[in-house]
Amino acid sequence: MTAHEHILSRPGESTVFHLDSTWWIPAAEDRVWEVLAEISSWSQWWHGMTRSLRRDGTAWLEVRSPLGYRLNLVLTLLSETPRHSARFTVDGDLRGVGSVLTAAHGSGTRVDIMWCVVTRRRLIGRFRLLARWAHAVVMAAGRRGLRRATES
Repeated sequence: MTAHEHILSRPGESTVFHLDSTWWIPAAEDRVWEVLAEISSWSQWWHGMTRSLRRDGTAWLEVRSPLGYRLNLVLTLLSETPRHSARFTVDGDLRGVGSVLTAAHGSGTRVDIMWCVVTRRRLIGRFRLLARWAHAVVMAAGRRGLRRATES
């Protein structure tokens, strides 16, 4: 698990979800970061990402879950080391923190993504195993899309 400032649930929120993903992308770290940094294009290559817009240090995302619900998220950049790492807060249907770390790994790039979040959406909080499965499906689609996007 990536180190992070742990968040605490507030009244009416689910217990904390720690969601970690590790991707290996067969492209140079600079190319991977270039595609990831262009958040406004995520909805073009990430299946399930139905809206992505970035202005300054804030991004607005809409994610369609394989279970049929949609999540609206607002990401605010906290810190960035260009071509290597970014930390951000998330608000909207989820609240918490996240990070992305990239590192050259063999003939490609390792991408570590961490979310420490809670939700006020009762069904998501109640059906944790299904929510974790849905997250894994969306993240696998992101990995496949990023692989394709870094080929061009």
